This record gives sequence, C-alpha cells and structure tokens, in this order.
Amino acid sequence: MRVLHVIPKLVIGGAEQFALNLVHALNREPEVESVLAYWEPIFQFEDAMKSHTRKINLELDLGLGRINKFKLKEWDDLVLEFKPDIIHSHLFQAELVARANSRPGIRYFSSVHDKMHQLDSLWQKGMQKIPAAFWEKHLAHTYYRKSQNRFLAVSKDTQAYLKRVLPADLAKRVDLVYNGVPTSKFKVYQRDFPTHFTAENPLKIINVGSFRSFKGQEKLIVALHSLLSQGCFLELTFLGQGQEMQACMSLAESLGISQQVKFKGILHELQPEYAQHHLYVHASSSESFGLVLIEALAAGLPAIALDAGGNREVLSDAVCTRMLPNNSSTDDIANAILEWYAHPAQFKEASERAEILASSFDFSKTLSSILAHYQASLNQSE
Repeated sequence: MRVLHVIPKLVIGGAEQFALNLVHALNREPEVESVLAYWEPIFQFEDAMKSHTRKINLELDLGLGRINKFKLKEWDDLVLEFKPDIIHSHLFQAELVARANSRPGIRYFSSVHDKMHQLDSLWQKGMQKIPAAFWEKHLAHTYYRKSQNRFLAVSKDTQAYLKRVLPADLAKRVDLVYNGVPTSKFKVYQRDFPTHFTAENPLKIINVGSFRSFKGQEKLIVALHSLLSQGCFLELTFLGQGQEMQACMSLAESLGISQQVKFKGILHELQPEYAQHHLYVHASSSESFGLVLIEALAAGLPAIALDAGGNREVLSDAVCTRMLPNNSSTDDIANAILEWYAHPAQFKEASERAEILASSFDFSKTLSSILAHYQASLNQSE
C-alpha cells in the first residue's frame, strides 16, 4: 500500500504533528510506504522528523471558479512518480491541491482536524468576501464528489460540524477517527507527589499552545495573579509562541509576577517539562480535539480545561480532569486551580488515572483505525 499525504506547511501544530506521526507510523507497517508532501518552506519540528517528507514547489492560485493547475505541476509529478493507492490531505488548501487533478483508482481521504470554515455558511462571511468564498466552497464540493472523498473527523464535535455543513451526499461519507498521541513518549516513570506547597516548592502549572487570543493565556496569568495575591505558592510555565506572546509577557510584568511566569517558547522534547510540573491548565475557548491534554495526561498530569468542543471526550474522568464552562471567568479558573492546591493528597490517584485515560487515545489505535479505513476503501469498487 502506497500512501501520499499532503499538508501546506509543517509548523508546530496539532494537524502537522498528527500528519508526521501518521506517516512515520505507516512506514513502520509491513508492505506500507508513505510520504508527506508540503510546499510552504517552513519546517519547525526536529530534524529527525524530516524523514519521509518531501518539499515541493507549487503555488495555489485560486481564481473565481477555477484553480490554476499549471502551478501544481510538481505535485502532479510527485503523484505520477510515487503512484499512490491513497492520497490523504490535511487542512483546507491541501484539500484543493490534492484533488485538482484527481485520478481514477486512487482513494482520497481528508483528515479534518478542525472546523474548516471555508465549508461553512457564506452568510457568516463579510459581503466583500462572499464571491471568493463561494468559489472556494464550490471547488471543494466539486473536487470531493469527483474524487469520491472520504472524511475522517478527529472528534465527535468535528464530525457533527461536517455533517451539518456538508451536502447530504458528502456528509454520509464522514467517519470518526479519534486523534491520538504516542503516549509512551510522554510517560514519566518516577514522579514525586507533593504533600504541601511552599515558596521553595510551589505548585507548578504548565500550558502548551500557540499564543492566540482564543487560547486564553491571558486568563491564566490573571488567575495566577489572583491566587498569588491570596498567599498561594504557584509557578506557571508557557510553552509555545505566537502573536499574543508579547502581550502576555507584558501583562505578567505589569501585574508584578514575572518571576512566577515562565515563557520557554517552542520545545521539541515536552516530556521533561511535563515531568517537572504538577498540573496542566488549558483556557482555550475552541479546540478540535485537545492533543496537548492527552500528552499531559500521558505524563501523569491532572488537567483543567474549558468545555471547548472537541476536548469533551478527553475530559471524561472527574478524578483526573476538570472541565469548566466555556465562558468561565478568571475567578472560575483560579478556583479550579485552588481545589488542587488545597488538596495535594489527590495528586497520586489523579496521576494514575490520567495515564489510564490517556492510553485510550494512544496513537496505535488511531493508526489501526485509519489502516482499516484505507483497506476497506481499496476493497470497494469505484
């Protein structure tokens, strides 16, 4: 079985990490060969992950009602060279690139990692954007039908979204394949559980994600400030980068808590960081699934997060997770953290349950499910 994946670029992100994990896992399977193609010159992962990837040169040139296929020549050349049985795309631009010249005999799959708003109602877009948005949506529907595309939603929330926005003939081709994490990569084999917290040994909180407004890092900083003002001993570490990072750093400084808030940027090895912390807190108001939650749980960290849609399935064990309403205030978040701070004896059982919960989303299960979908499609006639 030959599987060709395609994604616009390889920045640090959930969809990109998933695609890399999947391609590398497929290449460890007998009689499977897989390549991940990308075209934007960005690769933010460790060099070891570059194997089985191929950078191609192309330009996605969209016009009203058409796509400039001439500028996709390197993609078409790769398809002819690799001779895939399966083409599997990730993120909206890759949907168009992969299917602009769909070929009989190839099975087409889309992993839908989030709500692709290009498929949503045009009336939600600004009036000046409606013509372009109409043609993007029209092209996608046309290509999906021509390629007999199959959709793999990463969560029930994303699955429900696709069934709502796609036409009926396409919606019936939507299946659920949970996203997953190679949980053994994050396991912490020896962890000291706190009996109380002091200035020398504070409650250590970690958050991982890009700095964007909906990710809620500012809320976490304000919640931390509130707890520190009450005499609690805490420390907050952020991993990630993004356009709101400087604003968050400025906020921590203005509140006088820069010493208790650490900004470590993008790190490739997260397990050592998880191992040094006690609690994972996520304040994002929108999530397609919540891979970082599974990572943290796999490392034995209990987790607090908002009801952000796709992460509901992850926040399913009340012993090791707390799901707050999506509109929770900074006080609500502070109170949820305070519950853990005030009852350190609960960490040991929560850590054990966190690892068990994470194991239900191990990447091996994701791989098995995807392989089953691939094989089923190859066994069917066009």
